[in-house]
Amino acid sequence: MITSRRHRGLWVAAGLGLALTGCLRPAPLEPSGPSAFPPCSDINGRLIADVDNDGHPDRISGTGGIGSDLAIAFGEESGFAEPRTTGVLLGSSREAGEEVMAAVADFDGDGWLDLAIAATAPVGGDDPVPSRVAELRLGPFSDRGTGQRTHELDLGTTFGLRVVDFDDDEHPDLASYRYEGDGVYGTGALLGGGEDGLSDQDERFSDVDAPGYNLPRAGPEEHLPPSASDRFHPACDA
Repeated sequence: MITSRRHRGLWVAAGLGLALTGCLRPAPLEPSGPSAFPPCSDINGRLIADVDNDGHPDRISGTGGIGSDLAIAFGEESGFAEPRTTGVLLGSSREAGEEVMAAVADFDGDGWLDLAIAATAPVGGDDPVPSRVAELRLGPFSDRGTGQRTHELDLGTTFGLRVVDFDDDEHPDLASYRYEGDGVYGTGALLGGGEDGLSDQDERFSDVDAPGYNLPRAGPEEHLPPSASDRFHPACDA
């Protein structure tokens, strides 16, 4: 039995290293080609796809909403695990009052779903404060949202995300609902198919919601374009 203080210290250090490695949640293995489970939509409107490259299909719900209700149940040998919410997929601690929203689609066209995610604090004044997190994490990605590569997104102070189709091409696009400042809200567009998956904001598709002070804003549900998730993901085979 190892009883010296030095060896005990080595065991503690090794255990700590394993614990830290587990917390890091590295990205899944880099794929050699498109997924063996192309994304499809089931009869309940959920996406079925292998998002983490482990050979098991995963189940994604809330894809037609505004991003805060998205959740992913990762597939296992015995079925599906408990759904991972946007807060879990963020992969880091949420700050007080933050709203976390996410959207998934194959924005870069490589055959794997990507994760667009944002964490935004409540509006506390006239001036917009950019979302603390606004990223596109290229898939496959892990059950803690770690992707192959991460690109910063130009989302401003966003409170809604949805997969849409702005320009009627083969690439899904991302719509955002954001605070512009001085009581004004607007929608923005990031087009899919760019070198990094999504473009910068495209002003051709911008819109403004100016309810005025002390009046309720219409909100993202009313101002974001309709979800186009089904357009890019065919129905699953029965």
